[in-house]
Amino acid sequence: EQLRVWEYTPHEPEFSRTNTVPFNSPKKTELELNLTPDNPQHVGVLNAFAGAILRGEELIAHGSEGINGLSLSNAMHLSAWLGKPVDLPVDEDVYYEELMKRVATSKAKENVESVVSDLSDTFGSTVK
Repeated sequence: EQLRVWEYTPHEPEFSRTNTVPFNSPKKTELELNLTPDNPQHVGVLNAFAGAILRGEELIAHGSEGINGLSLSNAMHLSAWLGKPVDLPVDEDVYYEELMKRVATSKAKENVESVVSDLSDTFGSTVK
């Protein structure tokens, strides 16, 4: 029920650009964020989803929230690609054009070794 976060000063890009001391690190301040037990994160979302299907219970996050998250992600990508801020909702034509530029220049990575992780014990027994 606690999240520990470290805030670095200066921020990483500035530190990396200006640091001249090998193995140095920026000043950090630890922040402790107390999470309430009524914030079950992913497990709670999955349990509520199952409860909505099985028993008609209320959802924690509706599908529109997923769309909002994807819209925000797309805006972040487009902003990075254009090198400037963008407005929400993003211009879908501009986003698609920029995405297709990247698709056209992408290629499969070579000499990649596949690694399969067994994640069955990370979520299987937590859905109620």
